[in-house]
Amino acid sequence: MDKLFLSMSLALFLVGCSHVPHGHHAGADHQGHDDQGHAHDDHGHGHDTVVRQVTLYNEQHEFFVEHPPLVAGQAAEFTIHLTRLADWQPEQAPVVGIRLSRGEGAAVAVQAARGGQAGIYTAEATPASAGAWSVTYSLAGDPPSRVTQNKVTVYADQHAADHADEGAENQPALNLFSPLNQMLQAPAEEGEEIVYLKQQQWLAPFRSEPLNQRVFREAVEAPAQIEARSGGEAMIHAPLGGRLLAGNTTWPEFGRRVQQGRPLALLQPRFQEAEDPAALELALQQARLDHDFAVKDLARIKRLHREGVAAVETLQRAELTEADHRAEKQAAQQRQTQFARLQAGNDAGIARGIALTAPISGTIVAAHAVQGALVTEDEVLWHLVDLERVWLTVQVSESEIHRVPEQAVAWFVPPGGDQAVAGRLVVVGGSVDPRRRTVPVIFEVPNAEGLLKIGMHVKAWIGTGNTTRGWAVPHAALMEEAGQTVVYAQINGETFSRRVVQVGQRDGTHAHIRSGLAGVKRIVTQGTYQLHLAGNTTAVPDHGHVH
Repeated sequence: MDKLFLSMSLALFLVGCSHVPHGHHAGADHQGHDDQGHAHDDHGHGHDTVVRQVTLYNEQHEFFVEHPPLVAGQAAEFTIHLTRLADWQPEQAPVVGIRLSRGEGAAVAVQAARGGQAGIYTAEATPASAGAWSVTYSLAGDPPSRVTQNKVTVYADQHAADHADEGAENQPALNLFSPLNQMLQAPAEEGEEIVYLKQQQWLAPFRSEPLNQRVFREAVEAPAQIEARSGGEAMIHAPLGGRLLAGNTTWPEFGRRVQQGRPLALLQPRFQEAEDPAALELALQQARLDHDFAVKDLARIKRLHREGVAAVETLQRAELTEADHRAEKQAAQQRQTQFARLQAGNDAGIARGIALTAPISGTIVAAHAVQGALVTEDEVLWHLVDLERVWLTVQVSESEIHRVPEQAVAWFVPPGGDQAVAGRLVVVGGSVDPRRRTVPVIFEVPNAEGLLKIGMHVKAWIGTGNTTRGWAVPHAALMEEAGQTVVYAQINGETFSRRVVQVGQRDGTHAHIRSGLAGVKRIVTQGTYQLHLAGNTTAVPDHGHVH
């Protein structure tokens, strides 16, 4: 089988071994891959012999171990590459214990010392007799870390070891994944092996994880946008021209959250621009007429919306129009009242300023007002948005809208996040956008921490109510290469394989893999691009290990 290696420009003293899949022996307290190597031509181990490799895991560590075939009465060198799974960095402990045992007979225990390279430990151990032994690797700590490899063959003499290895090279690998093979339709794909040494993995962000199954909710996938909810947004205008004063409150700045009814500032009016009482009365009557018409139009559109005739966008526009005219009427009333009181001289406080209050509770997302500045009538001063609850507007294709159930739930992963956020259905739009050929489906989403920003674009999924169970990989493990979706499977500690996969349903964090993972137990979830580069280089590095 061809082997592709990553060539690194750094002088890392990387020395390594070729790998040939061989099998796996699992103890009760670990999982792993047991691989048989073949004869080396002086690649850094100091002898011309077969090297056995095994990769074992527990909750804390990956133990990648190399040793020659074990022969009774002969010392064998064990090399352990110990990686912390929490951060995929080399272990720093000074020693690792190695214990060879066979039934109730005498055991052999040695301490493997760390050499000049962090994470690499070496020691020699001599099994006393031929037969099947167990080898336990342990690291002291709280809690301790331990794995056991069972049924390790110790040969009677070197001739028996050499003869067994000659036959083993032609034997098929032990298949431990029959449930996986039964579920996946496609046969196992033989990808080229890619060698990526432990020292390389420890230098760059890297991680592999066990392949697991999960339940997927069938869903409609569509683009979406975060928007302010209806009634959760307000523009604060100057009701008339004048000067802005802080009054007794802290000046409202960008990003500050304010409560409904809280005074934001004082507006000291300049009535000389509108001293005609008749003009004020005319403005008030016009504002009342406009608002009355807007109220009747809103009632009509609400009725049509309930009957499925009016689109949700039409309803939203009518609500906004009614709110604007209501504000204009209130401002006209306020101007007339204040002017009358000022003319009568019975309101000493009006000369100091009119209180501008927050119409809703929300966050100031735009602040145009400057303390002490002169403003004109109807000038926008602040923009308030209630960010604690926002809308997720999903644009569903007209060909998929029939899959959205009445009690639909949507979810998405915010940009830069790793956890899905769910929202409840508010309304399904009643019309198709003529340009995009989509229907808006709106969900309300909690946003107490304020991580979701208005205008943010996301990819969303709307559940159809159906579920399926299958093999799942994180989205980060998937790569697109030459029009194919691939993942990188870990064969052993330093050997990987490129697998072309067929992707089924996706959710916010994982994808359902329908085929292409037969025989795979672990996949690379971080560092896939480095493996992609390693699989495309023709340079062969100096591959051995400094011990």
